[in-house]
Amino acid sequence: MARAQGHPLTKRIVDRLSVDSKDAIFWDRDLPGFGVRVYPHGRKLYVVQTRAFGRSRRVTIGEHGNPVSADQARRQATEIIARIKLGKPAVEPAPAAAPTVADLAARFEREHVAVRCKPLTVRHYGLMLRKHIVPALGHLPVDGVQKSDIVGFYTGLPGGSLRSPPLPGRHPCVEVRPHRPLARRVLLAPALRAVLVAMLASLALAGCAGCGHRLGSSPQHSVRRRCRLRRSPARTPRRAVASA
Repeated sequence: MARAQGHPLTKRIVDRLSVDSKDAIFWDRDLPGFGVRVYPHGRKLYVVQTRAFGRSRRVTIGEHGNPVSADQARRQATEIIARIKLGKPAVEPAPAAAPTVADLAARFEREHVAVRCKPLTVRHYGLMLRKHIVPALGHLPVDGVQKSDIVGFYTGLPGGSLRSPPLPGRHPCVEVRPHRPLARRVLLAPALRAVLVAMLASLALAGCAGCGHRLGSSPQHSVRRRCRLRRSPARTPRRAVASA
């Protein structure tokens, strides 16, 4: 049968196309680059072939009648040719699937726990994730986790492994006591350390106002306490006040 190069590829034309021994492509008259590939056993595939940036590209759209009709194939071929001419992918890539809690847990172990935590902490986190969190919440998408899922997870833990579940409408960290702040060592810059040493030296040379000794040279006084030898102002005895 002659190739339908002089006719538009409609459903009626494509249904009548056939080949004898070797597959062949029949091109559309109105849309250059749009065609249908016909096989001897009767299978027919819509294809697009165009040239852009010095390269020839051929893309298969789908099978005739199932699931693509001639009109649908023509519209898709127009979009594909335009995308290839603009240097874009022939078919828009499908959006990436939303990460699940299991994906987030694996990333947490890989990028945070394994890098920043000690071996015992790594083992503890891994046990909590694999034994409790991932089996219960791993199938949920991260952006789809609801408060009811968290409450159900807490109440379903065997043996009360964690504290009581958070009350609806309250933040779960309200009752958590903060850690006691630890004493921290302050490292002074060389310039500040020199100023501090000079101030302490001048204070030591000035001596104590109560006994005249240099600070720290006598057990009677110290920097933190007032001198024991400093006398308080004279007071009038109680008896003298009573007799007067």
